[in-house]
Amino acid sequence: MTGGRHRRWARRVGQAASLLALLGFGVFVARELRDGFARRGADPGATEAAEEPEDVESLALETTAFDSDGTRIEIRAREALGRSDGRQRLLEAEVRLVGADQGRDVRLAADELVLDVASDVESLDFIGNALLETPRIQLSGPHLRFRGSPNRLWSIDPVQFVTEDFVGMAASVQFRVDTGDVHLRGVTADPPPAASGGARVAAGRARFDPADGATTLVEAVELTSGRLELHSDSPVVVRRDLALGRTRAIEAGFASELVVRPPPGPPGDETATEETPPITLSSDFVEIELGPDGAPTTVRLPEGVQLARGHTDLRAGRGRLALAPDGSPERLDLGGGVEARLEAGLAGVARRLVFVESESMEAEIEPDGELGVALFEGGVETRVGEATATSDTAHWNGANTFRLEGSPRLEDPSLLELESTRMRLTAGSASRVRADGRVAVRFAASELDWLPGAVEEAGLIAERADFAAGSGRARFFEDVRLRFGPNRVISGALTVDAAAGKLVAMEGVRSDLEFATPPREDESGGASEPDRFAFTATANLMAYEAGTARLSWRGGPQLEHRGPGEVTKLVADRLDAALTPGGAASSVTGSGEAGFDRGDSRIEGDRIRYSPGPDVLEAWGAPATVDSDGRRSEGGWLEVGLSDARSRIRPSDRSRTETRVVVRRTRPQGDSGTRGEPGTRR
Repeated sequence: MTGGRHRRWARRVGQAASLLALLGFGVFVARELRDGFARRGADPGATEAAEEPEDVESLALETTAFDSDGTRIEIRAREALGRSDGRQRLLEAEVRLVGADQGRDVRLAADELVLDVASDVESLDFIGNALLETPRIQLSGPHLRFRGSPNRLWSIDPVQFVTEDFVGMAASVQFRVDTGDVHLRGVTADPPPAASGGARVAAGRARFDPADGATTLVEAVELTSGRLELHSDSPVVVRRDLALGRTRAIEAGFASELVVRPPPGPPGDETATEETPPITLSSDFVEIELGPDGAPTTVRLPEGVQLARGHTDLRAGRGRLALAPDGSPERLDLGGGVEARLEAGLAGVARRLVFVESESMEAEIEPDGELGVALFEGGVETRVGEATATSDTAHWNGANTFRLEGSPRLEDPSLLELESTRMRLTAGSASRVRADGRVAVRFAASELDWLPGAVEEAGLIAERADFAAGSGRARFFEDVRLRFGPNRVISGALTVDAAAGKLVAMEGVRSDLEFATPPREDESGGASEPDRFAFTATANLMAYEAGTARLSWRGGPQLEHRGPGEVTKLVADRLDAALTPGGAASSVTGSGEAGFDRGDSRIEGDRIRYSPGPDVLEAWGAPATVDSDGRRSEGGWLEVGLSDARSRIRPSDRSRTETRVVVRRTRPQGDSGTRGEPGTRR
């Protein structure tokens, strides 16, 4: 309805008021001329004491007039009465402006219509069942007042109102006839009885705009539709689609909060709903899209989004919440930078918080409002305790597990930095990480300073890793390759425990070791670099313990060195190698049925210690034996100088003998020995 149309409507109402005043005044004058003076002459005291104005009766009133635009004005009343004070009364009155508002009638009615014909201002008072009915709104109450300057109709008494969207009550109303604006105070309203959807409303004030059919609610607005509750201190606008003739959206500005209540429990059971926390959404702007039945279908949050439910908290630049037909949330999309705090863990088990940052997030919402499966994309960072994982994407299962893809990388200050093809993080009281697809590891130097050699250079690769975040313990599986100091270890599985200062390799272990001799003076008198010897140890299990600074092998272990033309091998039930601070081995000891072989020579004992640097071997046993070139010697202790074929045999603690044992060696023809190889004379 345009401003010009409303100005014409105001003029018509004014013309109707003038017509009513003229008709009423005519009735009054006719009766006064006939009876008034006679009545006063019969009562000498009439001029001395004030009397209540008397009614002057008339016949029923029904008349029609036309304004300058040709609009038909119909006036009806059961009875028209005049009063001696110039106020006119029409009983059971109705004023109808035919086709005045977009071809539809505007109707005013009341049990009693009072006109003040003595006033210069057009004045109408509708008393008792007063009614204003326009194409947009219907107002009714005990008393409605109209004044022509300005053209407004109002009531300070409570009124009922009916629009296409609401049926409710208001503490007061003001209706500008010239503009068509309706202002209500103290509003409470429900959807029309015939509506299948719609919203319940409570607000300090409401304004109905006739131009676009919008309803604006202000001052402590509370709006409820299905399971949604909107609370706002900013104006809330209920917008209509005039072409479709239905409400299409609800918009709220800054400081607005949207609450999604949990679904109702079984009849009579209120505890379930009370224990289930609602979803609370806030944004700088909220737009609720409505379906054809008036039920909400989508919530748009274009800026400054925050979602909270229990310990779960989500923040983003923008968001969108899709709703099911019953009003329950189904899907949440966030973008523009997402910060998420999620409660992870299984029901009945200790839970913990996980923090995620990403560019966007898509999540399903469970019927009870719990965040379901979700996809985080774009520069994802996931934090559990002190552990931080980065990836291109992160899939959340809605309970306790993230699946990280796209160059996932994890930093755990308690142990390592890890990269892999795929990674799975399960959060709970003891959050676990599993990585698959060629895992690459660098250890935290501050936590593995007990490893020999330069810890910064220590590294590991494997096909799979499994560890508890923050525990300092990890397990690696399938083609595990460990490097620390000058040593290399290959195994099927390996465990690292930083707190215990221990690492254990299992399943087909192969260890490549370096043995070094102390530096010697060279010809110029300076210290030369130590000689290095490469040995390979194989076993079913290898362990390193920081407390002993030893490598140990069990499960069929053997130590082997292959030199030019000869093989050196040590076999025992257990092998132990003492390591220098740099990680090189100084000696290796075999225990339990130990045997040492080089060429055709063999040494056996309960324990054998071999030092490759000086190429010396010691054996203990009952007895220890040495077999070489068909000769056999034995004793409680043997010391064999493999380089010079000189041995000492101690049969007991009280006597010692020294004998020469030739250890047969095999070299390729023409090879006079290589400096630094076991068995070479120095």
